[in-house]
Amino acid sequence: MRPSCSNSDTIAAVSTPPGPGGIAIIRISGPKALEIAGAIFRPSRSAGKAPEPGFVSHRLRHGFIQDPADAHVLDEALVCAMRAPGSYTGEDVTEIHSHSGPAAVREILALILAKGARPAEPGEFTRRAFLNGRMDLTQAEAVIDIIQSRSSTALRAAAAHLKGGMGRSAGEIRDSLVTALAQIEASIDFSEDAGDPGFPKAMISEFERRVIQKLEGLIENHRRLGAIREGVKIVIAGKPNVGKSTLLNALLGYERAIVSPEPGATRDYISEPAAIQGLFATLIDSAGLRESPDPVERRGIQKTLERVKESDIVLFMVDGALGINEDDRTVYDMLKARDPILTINKTDLTKGKDVDLGGIPEGLETAEISALTGRGLEELKNVIFKRAGRPEAFDPGRDIVPNLRQTTALERALAHAGSALDLIRRGDDAPELAAIELGDALQSVDQVTGAETGEDVLDKIFQTFCVGK
Repeated sequence: MRPSCSNSDTIAAVSTPPGPGGIAIIRISGPKALEIAGAIFRPSRSAGKAPEPGFVSHRLRHGFIQDPADAHVLDEALVCAMRAPGSYTGEDVTEIHSHSGPAAVREILALILAKGARPAEPGEFTRRAFLNGRMDLTQAEAVIDIIQSRSSTALRAAAAHLKGGMGRSAGEIRDSLVTALAQIEASIDFSEDAGDPGFPKAMISEFERRVIQKLEGLIENHRRLGAIREGVKIVIAGKPNVGKSTLLNALLGYERAIVSPEPGATRDYISEPAAIQGLFATLIDSAGLRESPDPVERRGIQKTLERVKESDIVLFMVDGALGINEDDRTVYDMLKARDPILTINKTDLTKGKDVDLGGIPEGLETAEISALTGRGLEELKNVIFKRAGRPEAFDPGRDIVPNLRQTTALERALAHAGSALDLIRRGDDAPELAAIELGDALQSVDQVTGAETGEDVLDKIFQTFCVGK
């Protein structure tokens, strides 16, 4: 049975990763947070003086966690109380900074629960911060984005949202929609006095600039810079023995895949995370594509083609020393629907000669490399960056990159706002229809910040959080 999410409950959880470590943080939030901490914390004396009673907000105190039943000391700790509303959740919060021994942490948390707190649900601290007005939904989502960031650019994008960038952009669009809706409703209510129910021309231009163009810009940012958030899947594909595994190892900076001159050495795909100049990528080394009588190798080839369909970028790798032959052309036919990047390997063996493309279209983006020596790898990374939307040009002070949930709501808002604008431009004698479309656009924008978001959506968002956040 799902526990109640009532803010009248006091919740507790370990906010640091499990396992031995230097410090663990146990967080308590709710109306009994200070009472519980006070019951189990014995402050230490300072220079022979008796400890002061109670907690001063936002100040660390040194002492010991003990069971009041028998005065048994569990651990030495620092305790920080943060009184409402000036805390992360907007409620009274206490944090206990203990040693991170599993037994100590387990016993301290059990003692807190015995004193009246209940275990927090995943993301419940941040959910309370949202419900208590400490942050909007875009900032709450930014918290988990920061925790899950696997590249510097993803971190910068999440930090921009945490500072309220997405919320401010949505708020500006919302204000313009409210102004437009007020104009339409006034023309309906006072049509005899207002005359023509349409917009003034200047207001139409303003609506286009402040609503339509801003929505289009945010949606385009998701398309252009979405790789910053989600990263990219890159499949290295080609016939056997063109150097796919060598390239994987070179991009990773360590030997992950076995390199062998024997065809078919890679029978299954290998997937490894990598940061390429600030862009998070999943690199996939694949089985060589060819006709094979070996059922195990054939299964590996089938998996390769499945990974190709799911990929964002495909590197079509060929052996520049041998040149392109019929086998390469067959592989290209398998990959061409994914607009692959032609990656000509082994240029250290070509002695400066141009590689005959031999029927491969000349318009393909191309990188000439030697995976063995490292020659051309920076050029290849630049081509990947270009294909991923040039995330190196990302400016967190200018570019707001909505996530998929936010983008879906913005697309609905754009559709409704566009329909309202068409109705206004036509000058139909039915301003009520334009008002309905504007109202729907307004509701969609409110879904971005959480002002109009149902419990089911909130559940889905906060379930992705760790328990202590």
